[in-house]
Amino acid sequence: MKLLFKMTSLLLASGIAVNSWALTIDAGATDVGVLDDLYADTYLGNSGDTTELHWVEDTLGLATDSLLFNVKIDTVATDWTLVDGTPSTYAFALATDPEYYLIKIGTGNLPLGVSSHYLFTNNSEFSYAVLDLTDICSTCTDLSNINIGRISHVGEVFSTVPEPATLALFGMGLLVLAVSRRKV
Repeated sequence: MKLLFKMTSLLLASGIAVNSWALTIDAGATDVGVLDDLYADTYLGNSGDTTELHWVEDTLGLATDSLLFNVKIDTVATDWTLVDGTPSTYAFALATDPEYYLIKIGTGNLPLGVSSHYLFTNNSEFSYAVLDLTDICSTCTDLSNINIGRISHVGEVFSTVPEPATLALFGMGLLVLAVSRRKV
């Protein structure tokens, strides 16, 4: 029974912690992880750092003035690399390993209602931002209107909020230690 419990815990923990596939760039030479999740988006127009950070803090449920941009990079289309085998997924090498990053795009000539700011949860390979342009403009029928050159900057944001999977994995480890100590 003890061995079965340990094996089940180990399999469950490894299932949470491991991704089964990854995206690559440069003909498979560089692993960029998996597609990052779009956490939230809004229209802030031509806003500055303070407005953008307050929106991120509100969105994440954090106290005002609790975040700073660790790095803010003005980007051009050549900074982004098309992910191998995809028509609209791009990767960008980040300067740090943030939990979240903010993308700001120019919205001129885009359909009414398209957001200007997109907050992404950085999944898997934290040193890369990996996004699909269709997440930015799902209503765009022609991706020539929304292209990687519209991204004006990437703000790398750090949060003190622990990830739920990390807490669950830590909790399972403590549970296994507690149960194994009682039976010894």
